[in-house]
Amino acid sequence: MCRKAKEIAANLGRELPSRNLIDYVSVLLVVREHGPIGRPSISRILGLGDKRTRNILARLRATGLIESSRAGAIVTESAARLLEGVDCLHRNSYTIALLLCSDWGPEFVARNIIALRDAIVIALSDPRVLEVIGWLDADSLVLPGVTTGLAEKYRALVSAATCPGQCLVGLFRASSTCYRCCASLLHAASTL
Repeated sequence: MCRKAKEIAANLGRELPSRNLIDYVSVLLVVREHGPIGRPSISRILGLGDKRTRNILARLRATGLIESSRAGAIVTESAARLLEGVDCLHRNSYTIALLLCSDWGPEFVARNIIALRDAIVIALSDPRVLEVIGWLDADSLVLPGVTTGLAEKYRALVSAATCPGQCLVGLFRASSTCYRCCASLLHAASTL
């Protein structure tokens, strides 16, 4: 169990439909990164329809996770605290998703790599996007089943990322930051 993923899923699941977890987390990540941001920009970044985005924002506002003004939506302090330990970065045509999972370890990730991969691929509906899943801590990046040459390439990409402990890491091929990819990693971790 990844406590952080379970906490976010449980917190959102109390107030929001759990089947929409990826969309809600994606919107929260975009608003945290770009806020204040308007609905049309959120729709464009995530590829969601205007009505869907409006409904998600209304629900997130009703649960106290975002605030809206004429300038756009911003995350509240409670949303910022909830998302601590979740990061979504873009570097060299890759999105790097980081999720604090100090209660896991590299052995757990290696044993469950197929389940994590399958959950992410099903959520994204595109098996070509996910490149690799691994484990990052202060000393090392563990990538089960990855050759030494590829591991060095991924280490160079992840070197810019900081993890406040031990993190599950996912690398996704994307021309811009893929917030849905980051949310799908969180969703997959919440299911184990």
